[in-house]
Amino acid sequence: MPRRFRALSSLLCLVFFLPAVSSYAQTGAKRKVTSQADLPRFTYPVKGLASELVEADDATFAPFAAKVRADLESIFRDYEIEDKATLRSLLSAKIDL
Repeated sequence: MPRRFRALSSLLCLVFFLPAVSSYAQTGAKRKVTSQADLPRFTYPVKGLASELVEADDATFAPFAAKVRADLESIFRDYEIEDKATLRSLLSAKIDL
């Protein structure tokens, strides 16, 4: 019985800790950014003028802001930004949202 318990506990440890190890390994695979040109470009369709979108109520602006926030989070998750000016620009955009 103790042998079966040891095998089961080893299997459970493997099941619980393997995803943590694999996610840790994936974080090391970030692409390096040495300039703003290394980042992907995003486009957002806007009906009307951009100034109207910025001045719109929260219900109108929130869906746009959610898309921008998701793209910013993907950049911070997938890229290692070495260029300080680019990093400042992205952090400023995140704070502004």
